[in-house]
Amino acid sequence: MSTEHLTPADADGDPLLGTQETTDSPMEARLAPEHEMHLEMPPVDTPVKSWRVASVLALLLGWAGCHRFYLGFVRIGLAQLALTVGSFTLALAIGLAAGASAMSALAAGIGVAALGLFWGLFEAAAIMLGPLNRDAHNRPLKHLPLATRTPIPW
Repeated sequence: MSTEHLTPADADGDPLLGTQETTDSPMEARLAPEHEMHLEMPPVDTPVKSWRVASVLALLLGWAGCHRFYLGFVRIGLAQLALTVGSFTLALAIGLAAGASAMSALAAGIGVAALGLFWGLFEAAAIMLGPLNRDAHNRPLKHLPLATRTPIPW
């Protein structure tokens, strides 16, 4: 808890000058009467991540979840990577254990791993069209595509 003294320059013509207590604790601000303490809100962060970088990562490396790592969604990125690599490894191992040739087992592994590829392509479209337009800290992406600002004139 801190105490500030408001001067006429700080108050912008406010006739009520004096000492005001501030806090950054929401619980402390809720318990205090309205006239005694005010909650200091942190400034809104500016966009840091680019939607173009995120969409290119999703198009090229979406199967590995790289766009999610870039946006700060580490758990979802790990899930995408685990889905792709795990399904490929599992299908390859099952194919080889069943006595299939190495090429057919590899083809089965690639076919099953396409789930991760489709997931990445779907999210690339979501980034480009606007539904996925914020990073993990809820900051908007830089230079969002026009589809999120104005309706598409069909």
